[in-house]
Amino acid sequence: MKKRIIFFGDCNSNISTALYSSFITALDARFELVGVVNTTRQRKSVNRKKIPIFLLKKIFNPLCGNIRLNLTSSFLNLVNADVEIFNIEDINNIEFVKLIHEMNIDYAFLMGCPQIFRKETLNSFDKVINYHNSFLPTYRGLNATSWAMTYKEKFTGYTFHYINENIDDGHVLIQDKIQIDYEKSSLFNEDIKTKAASTEMSTLLNLVFEGNSGYEQKGDVSYFSMKDKMEILNFNALDDNVEEMNRLINIWGGGYLTKDQNKFFVTSMNKNGSIRRVKWLPKCFSSFIKEPK
Repeated sequence: MKKRIIFFGDCNSNISTALYSSFITALDARFELVGVVNTTRQRKSVNRKKIPIFLLKKIFNPLCGNIRLNLTSSFLNLVNADVEIFNIEDINNIEFVKLIHEMNIDYAFLMGCPQIFRKETLNSFDKVINYHNSFLPTYRGLNATSWAMTYKEKFTGYTFHYINENIDDGHVLIQDKIQIDYEKSSLFNEDIKTKAASTEMSTLLNLVFEGNSGYEQKGDVSYFSMKDKMEILNFNALDDNVEEMNRLINIWGGGYLTKDQNKFFVTSMNKNGSIRRVKWLPKCFSSFIKEPK
């Protein structure tokens, strides 16, 4: 008997698009894809206004790997016409949960889904399978690749796992480690692990269909919040180590520097601690693009 399945992703995510492409290729007669859910809360698109800004940034920062114009087609463009698409800003909305129940879906696959499933939504399916961009249980939560690089890890990784009511918890189906290339940006390292994960899609579907229960996550748990991120990326020109500030800027793409009672999103600094780029533009533009205090 076919298993009815649904896919959750983010239309702005390269991860969702890459994984969806391999996911639909791996699907066979055992599965029926009955819906695709776009869970992004921010509708973005590449338009003509963004291209000149991108080119201007690249002119001043030709080697910066953190500047990217997302020309990748959204995974929504890969969805067959007979598969219904849902744009849902809150997957825990009671009306959406009722709809899911009515659709009688067996398995949900989350790949690049930025929202957290609450109990009612989770219980709408027999199984919920998630892709996470770290070797769990390390670096649960968002920005796993950047956090691994922040703490100078040798490896990052990826994990396909069942989910429960806890963040990035649940038994593991597939996981692997990927060595970090510190000569490259976090975006580059993210792309490498996503490509590696894409090759495991047939194996993942087989494990889920056969009822494999997976295995418990092993090792020390780590989790970092948005508050943790803002703490490490808020710099003070008088107190912070310039070398460390530059290292974090290279990983995260920038940091918030308070200088002369003004706050700037600094994307490059000179070795002496002076500002080189603000939002990837020369310092002379800084008076026009200060952050609010």
